[in-house]
Amino acid sequence: MKPGAFRVFSAALAIFLSLGAPAEASPTRLYWSSSGPIAGLVCTQIVEGASPAEHTWRDNYLCADRDVDFRWSPSGAIPGMNCTHIIEGAEPPQYTWRDNYLCVPQGSALTLSWSSAGAIAGMSCVQVQEGRDPYSWNDNYLCWSETALRADLLTVTRIRNIKPASGLDAAGQVVFGAIGAAIAAAASGGVSIGDLYDGTKVSVEVGKFLDKRFSGQDDLIVKVDGRTVLPGHGKYHAMQAGQEIRPNLQATFSGAAQLQLIEWDGGSDNDNLGSLTIIGGRDYAANDIVVLAPAKQDGSIYLVSYKVEAGRGNPQGVVKSMLCGTNQCDECYRPDCSGQPYGELDRDGDKPDLLRCPPHFDEAGFIEYDQIWPAEDVYLRICRHKSAY
Repeated sequence: MKPGAFRVFSAALAIFLSLGAPAEASPTRLYWSSSGPIAGLVCTQIVEGASPAEHTWRDNYLCADRDVDFRWSPSGAIPGMNCTHIIEGAEPPQYTWRDNYLCVPQGSALTLSWSSAGAIAGMSCVQVQEGRDPYSWNDNYLCWSETALRADLLTVTRIRNIKPASGLDAAGQVVFGAIGAAIAAAASGGVSIGDLYDGTKVSVEVGKFLDKRFSGQDDLIVKVDGRTVLPGHGKYHAMQAGQEIRPNLQATFSGAAQLQLIEWDGGSDNDNLGSLTIIGGRDYAANDIVVLAPAKQDGSIYLVSYKVEAGRGNPQGVVKSMLCGTNQCDECYRPDCSGQPYGELDRDGDKPDLLRCPPHFDEAGFIEYDQIWPAEDVYLRICRHKSAY
């Protein structure tokens, strides 16, 4: 059975009262349910397929008040993760409870411990119980402690301008759409240029398109979680078609980071040239990841290479909140974004048209800007980092 996670986002929090809250030692709260996922929490199914149906393990879930990225494995520890052995020695061998593990990402602030003889003193604990399983599940506890916020270090090692934001002809738009579909299918982490040249993934026409020589210049800005990392001074960094730079841009982040490419426009609003969600928690490098402008009328294509060093960032440097328009997000000077300048943000009267908060941020409301009638009022979206609560 593959590790699985069931995520439910709802406001129905009253169910906490019937389950009991863990100790206050850790800011993260965990809850156990033997009757399905809990609305309003992020829940991971805990199941052993070899257990008899009458033991009803198939509706048991471990839930958290935030996404800590639990992974459950009924067939051994998961490579590359920190795993805790979940075992009940009284279970008969044929029910295979001896190879089950609960895992968290490397670099997680949570340290898990399993006890089959009561709660562990000095740790936050939640009882793990299935009333219909007769094999001594009444004294089993999952306990945890939590370190202070850890931060990872992102280094952008290389940026290459394949095609500037100069629009596309009809044939180019077809290829652009195919590249966009490949990126959307990959989700977090993106697609490398090597993937696009792989004919089994994208058509040969994509490779031919990428081999063309393009012309033009972008006035490039690079932001990580709304904080400008390029240029170091001035309004933008000029990037010619085909140009490659090795800037070694660094940014501290926690959990994940959103890298956004923007073209500065002195005559109107800046243009969004695309973004990339970078996942933290482990050491790794990624080369030549494709970043595509979301609008075909821009049509830009960039390659970004970066590396992540888990735990090497400064927790005090993590961006706590951002203000987002239709074109870009900017780091806020105050947690509630009050009084934030918005000169480079494109405000809008339709809230759905504003950029959405990236996965590691929560929406924290909107700032409304009154306009003179008959013009409609306009808004910007407030995004608050999950670690800021």
